Amino acid sequence: ATVTLLGVAAALSNLQGLFWMAGLGLVLLLRPSFKPRDRVVVGTAFAAIALLTSPWWLRSLGVVEIGRVLPGSELGVPLRGGSTFSVSALPYAGLVLSFGRTLGPTTAELHGLFAGGGNVLRQLAPVHLVTASLAAALVVTMGILGLRSLGRRGMELLGWTSFVVAVAVLLSLRNVKPFNPRYVIAAMPSLLIIVGAGFEALPRRWALVALCLWMGLTGLSLERYYFDPDYAHADVRAAARLLEERASAEDAILVPTVDHVFEYYYRGSSPLATAYRSDFRDDESVARRAAKVAPEARYLWYVEARPWFADPSGRFPRVLAERYRKLSEFRVPGVRMLLFDRQNPGGGGR
Repeated sequence: ATVTLLGVAAALSNLQGLFWMAGLGLVLLLRPSFKPRDRVVVGTAFAAIALLTSPWWLRSLGVVEIGRVLPGSELGVPLRGGSTFSVSALPYAGLVLSFGRTLGPTTAELHGLFAGGGNVLRQLAPVHLVTASLAAALVVTMGILGLRSLGRRGMELLGWTSFVVAVAVLLSLRNVKPFNPRYVIAAMPSLLIIVGAGFEALPRRWALVALCLWMGLTGLSLERYYFDPDYAHADVRAAARLLEERASAEDAILVPTVDHVFEYYYRGSSPLATAYRSDFRDDESVARRAAKVAPEARYLWYVEARPWFADPSGRFPRVLAERYRKLSEFRVPGVRMLLFDRQNPGGGGR
């Protein structure tokens, strides 16, 4: 009953909890020491989890193309092109789960690396290569020591973790969901146990050295997260608040990519519009889209956030600057706001 309740709670918090519980159930059912009666009890508990959570996971089947996991099914166009999945995503996910995404390359740098093709590791900047190598050596060492120390239970934890990761990779390869480190977050508890056992297996002096190195890398990651603008999470709410104060009802605001988030927070009176990938195709597409946004408005605000998603080359702000006079630029973490005068391309002011 306890396992069933925990499984239902995990699934209700996030459907990834089902993968986590499924991995646990598989490990337990394959345990050599289990008797037939034990397997019946475990199987019943996990069947109850599946039954009680069925209203939610059955609904999700109608939202995502889960039928693509079947052999021979049509996969469609990759959800995020070449970045839907890459072998490099697995060590990167390990880095994120261990030290956070801000220890390695920025998100913009990563998208640029994947767009360039080839071996991503060879393209990393030296500073990222050094920190990533230190982190990888530390995690692998602690992992090996932890698995040796835990013995059979360590293998069970590894199997549990591997199942969760395998499901995320399968969904990516079958074009159901693009791979993202957060999709394997359910593996983190077992990884922490394995790494913790690795620290425990070391002599005290060496354990302190390893712990200091781990804390140092984590500290570097936190320093970048809080103080380095390149790693800042896009603060769309702050951008919306700023434009509430500065944009008037006669201004137009163009918000690609994060339009729904911006609209949620924005309480101003300026008309809002977005842009789609087709609008970024070439310079003329950009110009046409800009001209269609509230054509009666003289001033146009362009809100740039997560540009690597649709405009990694910066075409949109470049074309706007060529055709209209740029009056002002404001920044908040991860977001840039540009103001253009559409009626006075050659000069003048506001």
